[in-house]
Amino acid sequence: LASRMRYDLGFHRPRARFVVAAVLIGVSAWYLGLQLVVALQPPINEHGLPGIVESGGLVPRLLGLALWPALAEELVFRGALARGLASRTTWWIGVLGSMIVFAAYHAVLAQMLGVLPLALALGMLAVRSGSVWPGMLAHLINNVIAILLSRNALPEVARWIDARPDIMVGVAAVGFVGGLALSAKEAA
Repeated sequence: LASRMRYDLGFHRPRARFVVAAVLIGVSAWYLGLQLVVALQPPINEHGLPGIVESGGLVPRLLGLALWPALAEELVFRGALARGLASRTTWWIGVLGSMIVFAAYHAVLAQMLGVLPLALALGMLAVRSGSVWPGMLAHLINNVIAILLSRNALPEVARWIDARPDIMVGVAAVGFVGGLALSAKEAA
């Protein structure tokens, strides 16, 4: 029996449309998550993740808070959980199940709410593409942008975004929906 068991975490080469979807999702989900948190105004622990992101060197923070989570969390939440649930039930149960568990994993209400759009899209990418690579890319892009902006490493970009919230919501929504649309059809 053990010799017939196949463990497949999704290390398959994705189709190009899923890579494009990952980029669209990665550059847009962080802003939609931020707007969700701003709209709902949950309590925010200033000594938690914001303090960790803003302290220390930029490169160690990018490695520890952008690259590592993109790799490890995608393997666990999308490679194993979403794809496993989807293979035993339906694709949308895999997506929603991994979204809920991923949000709960973040443990702090503001973070739980903020990751919901990303978690939805990452689950869709993994289940529909059959690969963890697009989700890893989207997750990495999302985290890098969030870290760079929260550390004010891109002050001109931050000022431009802050001055145009209506445009940014529209652009982010279009990018996010576009990424989901590209992910909607299962890979052949």
